[in-house]
Amino acid sequence: MTKRILCATAALFCMIAFTAAADQSYIGFDAEGNMLISGPFNAIVPRPDGMSFDGPVNYRPSILDEELTVSIAGYYADDLLLIAQVETTDAALGTVSKQNLPTVEIAGREHKARKFCLNFSQDEMENSGDPLIEFIARQNVQVIPAVIVWQLLDISEDGTGSGQLLLMRHLPDGCDAMTSEFKVDFDNEFEQLLASIFDAE
Repeated sequence: MTKRILCATAALFCMIAFTAAADQSYIGFDAEGNMLISGPFNAIVPRPDGMSFDGPVNYRPSILDEELTVSIAGYYADDLLLIAQVETTDAALGTVSKQNLPTVEIAGREHKARKFCLNFSQDEMENSGDPLIEFIARQNVQVIPAVIVWQLLDISEDGTGSGQLLLMRHLPDGCDAMTSEFKVDFDNEFEQLLASIFDAE
């Protein structure tokens, strides 16, 4: 399925105000560059071989009376991105739900996850205004005209936090030119990533 934007991710950032939040972050890195995720979730993402890392970038979006705290960080290579985003809200318990998210089995466990192809234009990269897209753009990784994406989602038990991992690989000839072999290789890549996270638990 081809999408113009990361709907589930970007919708929250439409028509809201942002302020920097340098005093609070849910993501950090240890001395070896392994990603440490905390807050509503606790996980270690081992640094993938050959990839550089960046972040975290922290924001405090506001929607009417609701205030969010968002942290974004990731790893990058020439044609590959791995991004983590953690977000909490000060709204009522149960505000965030995973009831309608698809469930798939990967690396021996069930996850709320989905795979899709995402088109990028130069204009979207330069003028999005979405902090996640801005984070992608600043890595100077090839994403135009398209990337294939695995999106893993999780919701905190009290329904006030959400987290996601996004694995993206560049498709230089666009979504329509993607082969079945490429999809299989990308699925294996994502499964190996999740297995490395489980091993670090």
